[in-house]
Amino acid sequence: RTPLVAMVDVDLIVSNALLQWLLDKKNYDQLREMTRGKTVVVLPAFETAPQKNMTLAHDLADTAAMMNKEQLGRLVQKRLIYQFALYLFRQGHNCTDYPKWFKADQPYDVEYHDGYEPWFIIDRFRNPWYDVSFRGYGWNKVSHVINIYYQKYKFLAHPTGFIVHRQHSRSNADKMYQVQKHSYEKDMVAGKITADKPNNNLAGLTHRFRDKVQAEVAAGNYTGLVDEGIQNCVKQLPWWQESDSLTQRRQLQLQQRERSQPRRLLWSWLQRLL
Repeated sequence: RTPLVAMVDVDLIVSNALLQWLLDKKNYDQLREMTRGKTVVVLPAFETAPQKNMTLAHDLADTAAMMNKEQLGRLVQKRLIYQFALYLFRQGHNCTDYPKWFKADQPYDVEYHDGYEPWFIIDRFRNPWYDVSFRGYGWNKVSHVINIYYQKYKFLAHPTGFIVHRQHSRSNADKMYQVQKHSYEKDMVAGKITADKPNNNLAGLTHRFRDKVQAEVAAGNYTGLVDEGIQNCVKQLPWWQESDSLTQRRQLQLQQRERSQPRRLLWSWLQRLL
């Protein structure tokens, strides 16, 4: 019910450094003021070096989350902690500029580039809806962030707070996507995928939907699919109401998405089959 929300995943730990920073009312007021306009505050993300023992991995992540930035830097130097997805998808977080972050004592501007997918703090009422058509694994956060970028939001890196990923086993959806992605990319290189002969495995469907979403975002006519339960919550819960024009815009967005829902049901149905 707070005016601010942090867009983070369930496998991430928000740092104690951010909590301590927010306990100072001046800092909270500063954060609130920054997010009143079109600004998101990026929380630099870290992950632990892979551990064979999951308990050790979790202990390391939990310990790192309790550290301040200087202490965290020493773990980075020892290669026990590093930038999230550094070896899997480094363009997802490179824009944050981690060397700059370790030296920063004030928020600084982050320049967006394709593929950027940070976790961040944003005004709850201004956060664009997350498209629930993305199920399982792949491209959901990238598409959400590109939507924010094309709505001309500014990205600021938080100088103190950060988040740490807790190691876990790969989901079945992740495993399926990675296997099929390899097959999809081979077919793309071989020229076997055309408009008349699309690849309809999970990776092919996900990539085509991602491209469609991003094209619509760039053209300014994107309407993401909103879960029916969320729609009902926004309409009925008093703490989702604001008495200014922002609420009216949110209600209009919901109406637009409700009208667009039938054309998106086929995609959701296909994903459920997979």
